[in-house]
Amino acid sequence: MTKQICPRCKGNGYFYVKKEVRWPQKQEDIVVQCPQCDSEGEIEMMDEGRIKTMEAEQRKLTVEHIKKLEEEIQRLMKQKAELQDQVDKYIDKETKQ
Repeated sequence: MTKQICPRCKGNGYFYVKKEVRWPQKQEDIVVQCPQCDSEGEIEMMDEGRIKTMEAEQRKLTVEHIKKLEEEIQRLMKQKAELQDQVDKYIDKETKQ
């Protein structure tokens, strides 16, 4: 992992926020520790190789997931057809009586 300057605190590890807005008097600023970089001033960034590896893993998982979903759809369609046949037979039986 590579490090990059934190975009929130611009590498300071802290930033200022308005304590309260008083108009027209002077506004008071307070110091807040940066939660994005844990006050370190830098955040870890993934290198290109790691990002590409993760994308490839995601595509692989997506393809596998799609295959499993297609199999489940086929199973459910067969089950639906069987149930519909049972319903049709029951309706035929009831209408003949």
